[in-house]
Parts: sequence; C-alpha cells; structure tokens
Amino acid sequence: MIRAAGPPIPRTALIVGLCAVIPPVWAVLNAQSGAMPLPGGLGPERVILAYTALLVCFMGGALWGQSARASRPSDQISGAVAAICPVAPVLFAGIFGWPLFWPLMAGLVIVPAVDALMVWRAAVPGWWVKLRGAMSLITLVCLAYFR
Repeated sequence: MIRAAGPPIPRTALIVGLCAVIPPVWAVLNAQSGAMPLPGGLGPERVILAYTALLVCFMGGALWGQSARASRPSDQISGAVAAICPVAPVLFAGIFGWPLFWPLMAGLVIVPAVDALMVWRAAVPGWWVKLRGAMSLITLVCLAYFR
C-alpha cells in the first residue's frame, strides 16, 4: 500500500490506475514527436478521444456497481443516478452528433465530484477519490493539449 494523506491506495489499484493513463500520455507524446504511429492512420487525437470516452464510461459504470451494493434502496437509486452524471455529456454528444471534446472534458471534471459524493456516503473507500481524481486530472490535461 502507498501511504499519503488520507487512506492508503492499495498497490494493485495504483498500478492499474497508472496503466490507465498510458494511452492519454502516449497520445500527447506521439502528437509532439510523431515517432510512435499506429497502423491504419489512427492518429493521437482520435486515440485520446476514443480512450477518454471509454474511460469516462468505465468510471461511471464502476460507480454504478458500487451503488448497487448499497443496503438501502434509496442509496442504490441515488448512487445510480449520480453514476450516470459523468457519462451523460458523452452520451448526449453521441446521440446528437456533437463533437466529443467538451463533453469528455465535462465528464472528466464530473467524475471526481461524484466520487467525492460516493466517499461521503461511504459507498466507496476513501482512497477512491485520490486515485480516480489523479487519473481524471492527468487525462484532462492530456486531452486539453489537443485544444
């Protein structure tokens, strides 16, 4: 376990979290150098947009799963509604054909806020916000590089 202010982040969660930010960091490094292209002309901007959409949806889904474990039905419902909040901007962008950049930025900002709510309600462990907040921030900064 890694020790810092607040509850420690389990080592496995930290390793998986660090691996989760490899694609956005790769996208920025590749955009700067062009040294690591993907086959089929898949450029770094398309990679980061697709990956960030996947990440935001995964983070919302993980919150949904955590809220389903709540003992009170009202906590399950409110947790599920809160879990949809980070995904909603991305979903609406997809439905209405809007560009994904700003909805993804919104989703990455909403994730830590919803995580903090879930920690406050004791639906997730205290280290959850530290790990996912850092992942969201790194991905947000990498995504902002493309605008």
